[in-house]
Amino acid sequence: MDIEKKQRDLKLLDNVIQKYKDMQSMDDNIKKIFQNTNSPLMDLLYSCLTDIANLTEELITGENCGWIDWYIWENKLGTNNLDVICNNKTRKVTSIKTLYKVMMEHQH
Repeated sequence: MDIEKKQRDLKLLDNVIQKYKDMQSMDDNIKKIFQNTNSPLMDLLYSCLTDIANLTEELITGENCGWIDWYIWENKLGTNNLDVICNNKTRKVTSIKTLYKVMMEHQH
C-alpha cells in the first residue's frame, strides 16, 4: 500500500472524527444551558456530518459501506469495543487505525 495514501486517508478519517467530537461538545454545552438540543439546526448538523463521513469513505475506498458512520454511532468512537469479521478475520475496532484496516480489507 502507498504510504502517502495511507497517511492522507488516516488524516481524512481523523478530521471527520474530530468534527464529530467538536459537534458533540457543542451539543453538550448547549444542553447545559437549554436542557434540550432537539432542534432542526442540530439535526441538520448531524445529517451533514453523516454525509461528510459517507463521502470520506467513498474517497478512501471507492464505496460507502457505512463503516465511519458505524464507528461514530454504534461503536461510539471505538469505546464499545465492537468486533467486525472481514475476510474471515475478527478485529476489535477501537481506533481509527483499526477502522482503516477494516475498511481497506472490506474493499478487496
